[in-house]
Amino acid sequence: MKEEIIYIGDFFGGNGPSIVDVSLKNELKKERNITFIQIDKQLKYLFKDLKNFDVLHFSGLSFKGIVYAFFFRIFNKKVFHTSHGSVLYLEKSALNFQQKKIKIIKEYLSFLLANKIVAVSELYCLNIKSTFPKFSHKVVYINNGGTDFIGDKTIKFVQKNLKIISFGGDRLEKGVKGLCIGIENFLKKHKLTEDSVKFYVIGKLNDKSNFNYPFLNELGILEQKEVMNFLKESNLYIQNSFFETFCLSALEAIDCNTPIILSKTVGVPVQLNDDEKFTFNNIDEITEIIEKIYFGEKIEQRIKIPLLSWSNSADNYKILWNKENIL
Repeated sequence: MKEEIIYIGDFFGGNGPSIVDVSLKNELKKERNITFIQIDKQLKYLFKDLKNFDVLHFSGLSFKGIVYAFFFRIFNKKVFHTSHGSVLYLEKSALNFQQKKIKIIKEYLSFLLANKIVAVSELYCLNIKSTFPKFSHKVVYINNGGTDFIGDKTIKFVQKNLKIISFGGDRLEKGVKGLCIGIENFLKKHKLTEDSVKFYVIGKLNDKSNFNYPFLNELGILEQKEVMNFLKESNLYIQNSFFETFCLSALEAIDCNTPIILSKTVGVPVQLNDDEKFTFNNIDEITEIIEKIYFGEKIEQRIKIPLLSWSNSADNYKILWNKENIL
């Protein structure tokens, strides 16, 4: 007899973790032994759920997930937790990204209560193990999905008239400011006009005085359909992230035949050439990459893409949930 599984996630948020939850739900909704409930503060069905389900999986940081996990563990039931990004890692980093203490506490309790902690990429798995050595024995990874393409893919670079796109708004860890400086340096170095490069940013720029660049276009928060449209209209995707646990948008760019350039700390497990990766916020490296593409030194990009479908990701979750000797 199959164990009954309850999955607590965010199916309405529209952010990265929510996209993961929705995508997994779409793959797993035909499974009769899996029930999905939305993250909220309602606990009135807690003891009913405790009686009816054998396994709990909670995605992301939530009060509801932690309370459910506490009671499931008391009754010796299996608990799994998906971590989409470590707040303590950002807090302890050299750049000292200040995080709310309540988030740090929620993260610790989530890791403490889970029998297994699921990281969304191999790179992020290593990150959690080094940040939380006490919990390293619990950590496994299951890659997110994002594309049904498997194998080698060749994408042409476009010379001149670059239309660059990036994600993250003005969040420091997303490095949009560094990209602006790199583009500005490139234009000044080669005495090019400001319309030689257009830079589109998805996400909010709250302090616009810090982003006074004529080539910069703030797109704000977009619906997924609009995101895909802008990825198709752009001809170069660059993500200058301090740390990206997976990076779904990079796979979306590949699906739109838009070449990608990534900082070395982006977790999406696609294989790029060394000169298509750079050190976070290294302005010289960013400028050099843009130069090579703009002036035609780089003609095409060859990417190796492993199996990263949502169906494969869902299958790996089912395997994990059904493992014995987890407790």
